[in-house]
Amino acid sequence: MSYRSERSEFGNFTKLEIFNEDRSVLLEIIPEKGAKVNRLVLLTNSQSYGVIDGYTTPEEVEENAYSKSSLLAPFPNRIADGTYQFEGKTYQLPINMPEEHNAIHGYIEHESFEVTLVQEVENGCVVELRHVSEGCEGYPFPFTITVRYTLSESKLHFEFMVVNTGNTNMPFGFGWHPYFTLGGAVEDIELKLPAVKEIVVDERLIPTGEKKAFVEFSELHRLENTKFDTGFTCADGQKKVILHERTKKIQLELDMGDKESIWQYVQVFTPPQDSIAKNTLAVEPMTCEANAFNTGEGLKVLKPGEELGDAFRVKVTELL
Repeated sequence: MSYRSERSEFGNFTKLEIFNEDRSVLLEIIPEKGAKVNRLVLLTNSQSYGVIDGYTTPEEVEENAYSKSSLLAPFPNRIADGTYQFEGKTYQLPINMPEEHNAIHGYIEHESFEVTLVQEVENGCVVELRHVSEGCEGYPFPFTITVRYTLSESKLHFEFMVVNTGNTNMPFGFGWHPYFTLGGAVEDIELKLPAVKEIVVDERLIPTGEKKAFVEFSELHRLENTKFDTGFTCADGQKKVILHERTKKIQLELDMGDKESIWQYVQVFTPPQDSIAKNTLAVEPMTCEANAFNTGEGLKVLKPGEELGDAFRVKVTELL
């Protein structure tokens, strides 16, 4: 199977598409909006499945409602009041979630990435993008981040690498914010989580410090009326989240690696049914929990010149 790439204008943005001969496998990226994966079509047993819910117009991309498929750096999730201390100094981030008075999701989801590589490889195609950041208000720490998407028939392999390019230590966290769709109603999705503990939060969705047992979805279980906006910490062992749709005969697997991987946290979110993300389920791999700049839970501190990186993959299989 051979692949080709194509760029096209999309309002003020560019769509970079990677696809096979008949477009039964396709990856769509918007480099100017945080290297966002806006569309992903995977193939298994001669059947194609669109598994990422993206934006359909340039105006939706600009608005970025619900941060669909955003890369979350230099922190995922929330920072309480946008305030944190690091190595004896206090910093104030912009409050971009005013109803909660929190900072959320970092800022690179709004930054432009340079496409540095598009290359066909054996049984797939690699796309690499890079962003050089000088920091932002409340985060005066420069870094370079590189993301690499490898597309093949039934899976997308994602890698990232960040380098501290400053001359001081740098706090850092990373996450991805995809909304998965299996083509049907969200209540019909069956979900299986790895061994996890629930991160207890307050009314502003800031962790209280308590973790509690959570076993309801340790085996495949239909979502039905379950509503999530819930963070989990992963136990040692294989970290796979499985979404299963019997009617559509599709299974999606988010594989975050084993106990050696840095994906120690995952957020699960069911959007409101009157929203632009209805009938989807957000499953967000994260390197740290919410408010980690204050609690240190999963926080990575990079020395000048130090690198941090890891990978995960999204895979589909057709059910018999």
